[in-house]
Amino acid sequence: VTTPGVNPASQIITIQNNSDHTYNWTLGGQQTWVSAIPSSGSIPTHASEQFTLNFSIGNAPASFTTNISLHDGDSIFNPLTLPVTVVAANIATTWYFAEGFTGGGFSEYLTLANPNPTDNLVTVQYLLQGKPPVTKKYTVPANSRATVNVNGAVGAGQSVSMIVTGSLPLIAERPIYFSFHSSLWNLTLPGGNDVLGTTALGTDFDFGYLDTTTNHDTFLTILNPDPTTAMDVQITYFPAAGGSSTVIDHTVAANSRGTVHVNNEVGLPRGSYSALVHLSLPGLVERPLYLKDAVTGSTGGDDVIGVAQPLPDWDFAEGFVSSTFSERYILSNPSTTVAATGTVTFFLDSGAPVTTTFTLAAGQQKTILVNSLLTGNNSVHVHADQPILAERFMSFTFHTIPGATDVLGAGQPSNLFAFAEGYTGTGFSEFLTIENPSATETATVQVTFLPSTGAAPIVRVFTIAPSSRFTLNTGTVITSAFSNRSFSMVVESNVKIVAERPMYFTFHTQITGGSDVVGYQP
Repeated sequence: VTTPGVNPASQIITIQNNSDHTYNWTLGGQQTWVSAIPSSGSIPTHASEQFTLNFSIGNAPASFTTNISLHDGDSIFNPLTLPVTVVAANIATTWYFAEGFTGGGFSEYLTLANPNPTDNLVTVQYLLQGKPPVTKKYTVPANSRATVNVNGAVGAGQSVSMIVTGSLPLIAERPIYFSFHSSLWNLTLPGGNDVLGTTALGTDFDFGYLDTTTNHDTFLTILNPDPTTAMDVQITYFPAAGGSSTVIDHTVAANSRGTVHVNNEVGLPRGSYSALVHLSLPGLVERPLYLKDAVTGSTGGDDVIGVAQPLPDWDFAEGFVSSTFSERYILSNPSTTVAATGTVTFFLDSGAPVTTTFTLAAGQQKTILVNSLLTGNNSVHVHADQPILAERFMSFTFHTIPGATDVLGAGQPSNLFAFAEGYTGTGFSEFLTIENPSATETATVQVTFLPSTGAAPIVRVFTIAPSSRFTLNTGTVITSAFSNRSFSMVVESNVKIVAERPMYFTFHTQITGGSDVVGYQP
């Protein structure tokens, strides 16, 4: 991974031939972005050869890939190809979060990944509800991960949004562990949620799933970063069955954080909704959800950041169906005039994909119950003939841990994904799940682990078959041999993929649950 206009350092490649046949190698195609010195070679039996790759990638964000091809001179063995991939990406320097809470039963953290070879000075502006902002500075060492305890930074009992700015590009993520008490339902709901921040503000945010039915508490949290002007907020709620919408207005003070408890919206009946939130000024909106699921009985919650617009295609790397996991896709058609039809394609660990179809009337929301279609691991591609919203809700008991997760999919596959948060210490089980949606190409995926200890990055390489799903237990890489098992990850692939990171936990021996995020795509 590099920044546009910055060529990666030259790479010296050594090929060892341990066979009884001469091997020839060549660099694939006529490439302008990479060259080899020498340009090709022949390696005698039981000998080795070195060559150097030099790069010239240009000034625009792009992904480049080719292969080094190895074949024996006697044509006895099949050729071997070694992928060469460079991703030139503008990783963000500023990140925004609307949600955050340090009240009783809530522990909030900010995790920061610095993928640069030098230290990163990070400034965090905490915007509080009803109080002046607080600003703090932190240093994240080179090629490392740092963790900020937000409760300690702003004090107890604060509703808080954040603006995170690095002196260098960085990745920012916000995990929260909670024991939420619902006064509406007289329930205590333990769990956790986690989101990567957004790197741009907007004025329109779409949400496919808001639930105010029994044992569900849904909120909309709003960031207004304008230092002088109050923000007008217009929320249009669309009932799941379609029909007339409900419009409700709110205001958020300047340089502040606002909160709407959707269950308490006057004139909004209990039910399931999609929603469009329009802001009078550039800002950000998130949707935290706390629940006890009627299907599994599990408690938990999750959080999503609204999307700027609906899309015809959505991809999900994670998915699992068993007797203790309920997987559902919530599909919403935000159009008030046009129906949408489409397909949901499930990619499995092995074997042919499984496909089901759907139709959404104008304004309608539908739930697809995956447990009725398949079992085991799956990744998903959702395609519709009109722009829609697609979320994956999962309610589960992982071993003895109850919980729930909910994510919006990736709008498209990518060659690069990044995660700031990662932990494999006691009570935590974390996985990296990858979807390869290509019907023909095998993906070679490099995962770089950035430990929080400042130790050297750890690199692992995996191959993923076409139209399939791959799972890595990150605890097999960041093991008990590490004194601190916190880390970040950078995931690169020669084929466009989708990467997610599900996590299951018992936090401080008391709070159980799970969280899941789709990785950051620069």
